[in-house]
Amino acid sequence: MRRAAIAYLILSSALTAAAGVEKPLAVTVCDLVKNPAAYNHKLVEVTAPIELAFENFSLGQPGCEEAYPHVWLMYGGDEPTPTASTWNDTERKKGTVVRVDGIAIPLRRDAAMERLQNKLKAMRLGKVGDQPCYDCYLYHVTATLSGVFFAGSTAANSLPGYGHLGCCNLLAIEGARDVVATRTKVPVGGSFQCATEEKQLTAEEASRLQAFDEPCGTRSYAECQALDYKPMAAVAAMWGDGLKREEGFPDGGVISGNTRTTGWRTLDRLRYYELLITAGSDAASGDSFSGRARRTVCTAVIEPLPASAEVNCSSFKKEFQPVESMERRIRQAKDLHEVKVMSPSLELAARDALPKALKAVSVAVEPGGEPVDCEMPLGWGNEESARCFWLNRTSTVSLFLYMIRSGVHGDGDPKGAGPWVLVSAYADVCEVEQ
Repeated sequence: MRRAAIAYLILSSALTAAAGVEKPLAVTVCDLVKNPAAYNHKLVEVTAPIELAFENFSLGQPGCEEAYPHVWLMYGGDEPTPTASTWNDTERKKGTVVRVDGIAIPLRRDAAMERLQNKLKAMRLGKVGDQPCYDCYLYHVTATLSGVFFAGSTAANSLPGYGHLGCCNLLAIEGARDVVATRTKVPVGGSFQCATEEKQLTAEEASRLQAFDEPCGTRSYAECQALDYKPMAAVAAMWGDGLKREEGFPDGGVISGNTRTTGWRTLDRLRYYELLITAGSDAASGDSFSGRARRTVCTAVIEPLPASAEVNCSSFKKEFQPVESMERRIRQAKDLHEVKVMSPSLELAARDALPKALKAVSVAVEPGGEPVDCEMPLGWGNEESARCFWLNRTSTVSLFLYMIRSGVHGDGDPKGAGPWVLVSAYADVCEVEQ
């Protein structure tokens, strides 16, 4: 039996070698960011946290957080990048295989890849109260990724070249395994109502709190976050709240005139603290500060799903008209600042198109939900396009409707324009595993 097993292993290795299957080189993320040139154009395998947010799709760097440049991620095959950035890769033609530096990058679609994408996409789709929930992802995801690594430039006074604003090195993903998804504190589904209280600070309190405001200088991100935490913990204490640094993050930091506003939001997005400090004309003396502190607390009107619920989110897209990508057209119009007059008929047309769009992306039509909300139309020539948004009652289904109409006068006069037409629909759907 032992001889047979050994013979099988030898034969298997020989067949693999004969087939030309390259084995990836096992590396750490710190290897890649500290010595990128050593792994340029090599097939590697790395285990690391994956960071997905607005204009960020990259590997986390535990143990070498300050090393630069970081590692931007992209999928192989025809799978687009899941966040907008200057990498301009949010759309790919079906059936294609992406190439980087002339190297074809295939994508292995299996259960692990499906789990990776579902967990990375899983996020809160609706607002918390009346505020949008930005980057409200439901899972921290760690995985072992295999793919081709591309080293960015290390030349002085130049950007590395890959990813958003040329930020990074690049790992072009071919496969994934050992996907671990840990639930965040962001609530799934449900509906929330928020209330804000405000306290006027005494001159002594304002002076003491502004003294916490130290410049980051050369400090690390974690050290800067600790500086932001100090005054916000003091604000929370005004309401008797114990605010732990590891249970929140800085959110907001604006200077307007003599007033500096800072904020801190808890990880579940249900509490928000805000500090506004205004310096007087003789602030150099240290006794001319005034300020206000605010506390916002959100409570459930419709209870969210239990924290133990395993949630998967998927995206669906349906084209109704053979028109060039609406997202790209809208982006171009914004760049050109060609904004035209909004027609009251737009939201009516979007509301009428909603059942058709939901059916097309395989989402059941249900009563209730948010009203359709449309952005200001953008246009050029004699055409206008607009994007409208709808959210279901439990915040588990969101839908973007892309609308277009022609016959608009060059000066934006809507008279005589044709009807609004549904061009495409894009849905995000989150479901609980049964």
